[in-house]
Amino acid sequence: MYLGGQYYECFERLTYAVNTNKGGVLLVSEEAGLGKTTLLLKLMSELSEEYGDLYRYSFLDHPTLTTAQVVAHIAAGITGMRAEDDKFKNLLAMKEALISLKKSGGKATVIVDEAHMLCDRKEVLQELRMLLNLTHDRQYLITVILSGQRPLWDTVKLIPEFWQRLPVKYYLVPLGIDEATALISSRLDKAGLEGDQEVFSQEAIQIIHRYSQGLPRTMVALADVALLIGYSYQARKIGFKEVSKAIHAISGKDDRGGALPYVGGPTGLPHPETSIFRGFLRRIGV
Repeated sequence: MYLGGQYYECFERLTYAVNTNKGGVLLVSEEAGLGKTTLLLKLMSELSEEYGDLYRYSFLDHPTLTTAQVVAHIAAGITGMRAEDDKFKNLLAMKEALISLKKSGGKATVIVDEAHMLCDRKEVLQELRMLLNLTHDRQYLITVILSGQRPLWDTVKLIPEFWQRLPVKYYLVPLGIDEATALISSRLDKAGLEGDQEVFSQEAIQIIHRYSQGLPRTMVALADVALLIGYSYQARKIGFKEVSKAIHAISGKDDRGGALPYVGGPTGLPHPETSIFRGFLRRIGV
């Protein structure tokens, strides 16, 4: 994971919101593929490491459920027990578990990913808002994190009683060229690159950035395929030719516009830490 620039700032705000019991967080991205889910998984991992068994969470990544189902799902995650069929009983069990957790110095989060899917389901959003009524000694017992694409921002803003309960907000935007360069450099370092060897030319990075429109998911996929092509053609540096071929490849076309055969794993993309990547590093003398 690249944790620099806006991602560092966003992660710090998420951590701050949970550790200081701020109640609610709104995390929105301009486009899909900007790394919201990666940040949330990183947050849960860090909190689990810090608090151990005293960290409880419920992660909803497909929130198209009824209000009763949402409460049951959350209650099961927080209490660690099978949810009841009765929503009221689930809420009581959840509050009891949260108070016990609070007294023990623990933390609890409810994370709703893809929450833009709830833009037309205000009753579920209201149910999530009501979770913030679970307090003890005038402090929130739980942190509710809503994460989604830009329609979510406008939808929640039209619900003032919820918007005001989300004091920590962050809006992710596409990466600029400097952040794109840092992202690629970070992944190369993680994969074992040492020293100041230039694997991607500046022209290659600029093309990757322009084609991906600043979206890390597309950027990483294109850079990975460019490395595979560079390895295949025994290139010593990834430049215009390799990235151009990679663009054709991920578009499902060869250089002549024909369809390409299936390549790689389930996604058709090589992992940056495969033997192919390491072979490329060896070939350029790293």
